[in-house]
Amino acid sequence: MSLKECFEMEYRMSQACMHGTDFVEGIRALLVDKDHSPVWSAPSLSAVSDADVAAHFAPLAELEGFEGTELILPAVTVTDDESER
Repeated sequence: MSLKECFEMEYRMSQACMHGTDFVEGIRALLVDKDHSPVWSAPSLSAVSDADVAAHFAPLAELEGFEGTELILPAVTVTDDESER
């Protein structure tokens, strides 16, 4: 996996996490109410489906209701001289 692909994957994962309710619930439990008792959308790890996991790696256009855009990185070419620095 190239560095560009890694950045794109990380961006998709971060946006998918923000798109769901669990991020906001974590903030509520830790910083707002300070009850440290989040109520996650999946009550246990076994309740997280393969589809839920796959959605975090899918193109952002596949997220229901998502209005953002994919990460667009400029193309960069490294010459042999630059790679030795």
